[in-house]
Amino acid sequence: MKKIIVPFIAMFMFFMIGGCASSGALDSSAVADFQPQEQYAVNYDKAWDCVNKALFNEGIITTTAEKSAGRILTDYVDGGVQVDWQGSMSRRYKFFINIEKINENNTSIKIIGKLESMTKRITWHDISSSNKKQVAQKVNLIYQKIEAEINKSL
Repeated sequence: MKKIIVPFIAMFMFFMIGGCASSGALDSSAVADFQPQEQYAVNYDKAWDCVNKALFNEGIITTTAEKSAGRILTDYVDGGVQVDWQGSMSRRYKFFINIEKINENNTSIKIIGKLESMTKRITWHDISSSNKKQVAQKVNLIYQKIEAEINKSL
């Protein structure tokens, strides 16, 4: 009996102390002091391609991509599971991306992130406002991936 209880307690403590486990796309964190640019010195078509390539490379699926309107909506991205004394809470992210032509050689890219959670008792609901730091980190990570694609294309 003792052989069964000890590993169970150890595993329980691991989850209690560990807090949040994540898997799927966007596992890495953005550089802490990163600030996205207001505009990118590329034409609209190149910006559109770089955004889509960065999303694809990160395994983020788009559900809506309207090039003429400059809108991209992603599918949900796994945000991991947070485990604490209240139980487990599943999380997922969704991103709204707006690409706007400023002039022939400059483009604006704006990303809005949304974080949702659910438990056994509560259906999916938006928790972005109480998790602004985590949402900003994921949004900045996407900006970094986009900027890397833009820099590779120059």
